[in-house]
Amino acid sequence: MTFMRSAAAVWLAMCVLASAGLPARAQAPELPSTIRIVVPYPPGGPTDFFARVVANGLKDQLQKTVIVENRAGAGGVMGSSYVAKSPPDGGTLLLGLLGPLAIGPTISAMPFDPVKELAPIRLVASVTPVMIVSQKLGVTTVAELIAKAKAAPGKLNFASAGTGSLLHMLGELFSRETGISLQHVPYRGGAPAVTAVLSGEADMLFADAPVVMPHVESGGVRALAVTSPAREPALPDVPTFAEAGLPGMTSESWYGILAPAGTPPVLVARLEQAVTASLATPEVAANFARQGARVPDSTAAQFAAYLAAQVAKWGAIAREVDAKGK
Repeated sequence: MTFMRSAAAVWLAMCVLASAGLPARAQAPELPSTIRIVVPYPPGGPTDFFARVVANGLKDQLQKTVIVENRAGAGGVMGSSYVAKSPPDGGTLLLGLLGPLAIGPTISAMPFDPVKELAPIRLVASVTPVMIVSQKLGVTTVAELIAKAKAAPGKLNFASAGTGSLLHMLGELFSRETGISLQHVPYRGGAPAVTAVLSGEADMLFADAPVVMPHVESGGVRALAVTSPAREPALPDVPTFAEAGLPGMTSESWYGILAPAGTPPVLVARLEQAVTASLATPEVAANFARQGARVPDSTAAQFAAYLAAQVAKWGAIAREVDAKGK
C-alpha cells in the first residue's frame, strides 16, 4: 500500500512537471461588451446617418451595446486620428470617409497614416454628390451658374463639409473645369454647410444626396447636377455633369467601417460578418435607396485595396487643384 501511494505521488509529480513545459492554450480574443462607432463630424450629416444604421444592426448581430460618438474637427481628421490611436481590441471603430482618409494626407500634415494605422473592415455606403445652390442665387442650370460667376469673378462662394473633404475638392475641381473663381467657405460638417446654403449665407455646395434630398424636395435649395455617370434614381430630373458638358466632374463618395491597425484578424472578420449582415436587410436597402445611397459589395481585403487606390487617386487630384491654402 505504501509502495502504491509512493508510485502514485511520483506519477502525479511527473505529470505536473510535464504539463508545466507545455504552452498554455491561447484564448481567442473577444469583442468588448460596449463598442463605439466614432463619427468624425457633428450629428445630422450623412456620416452620422450611416453610423447609426450600422450601430443598430450591430446591436442585433453581436448582442452588445453599440453607441455612436461624434468627434468633429479638422475636416474629420480629429475623430479619425482618435480611432487610429485607440486600443486595437475592436471596441472603437471609425465610420470613415474619403475626405480625411484619402485626401487629407495630401493637403495637410496628418497626425496618422490612414493606410498604415487603420484596419478596413467593410465599405458601408456609396453616395452620389449633388451640386446645390441657394434659391436666392436665382440660377436654375449649371450654365447659368457659370455665367453668373464669370460676370462677378471672386464674388460667389461655395461651402464645404471641411477643408480636404471630397466636397471641397469637387468645388475646387468645378472652379478649374469651368475657369471661374469661387471663394471656399469650410464648415464643421455637411449639415451646417447645408444650413448655410438654405439661409443664403453660402451660394452653393457639393453635398452627398442623403443630406440634401429633403431640402431639394421641399424647394429649400435647388439641385443643378449630380456627379454620377448616370442620373441618380432618387433625383431623376437632375442632370449629370456629363450632360452639362463637364464629364471631368464624375465621381462618387464612399463611407466605410475601420478599426485601429493591429486589431486581431479574428475580430476584423467577426465585425465584417456582422456589418455585412446588418446591411443585408431589405429595410436597409430601401432606406438607403430613399436617401440616394447604395450598399457596395465589399470585404475587408477589398476595402483595404480600394482605400490605398483612393489615396493615390485623390492625392493626385488634390495636388493638381492646389488644395493647400484654399
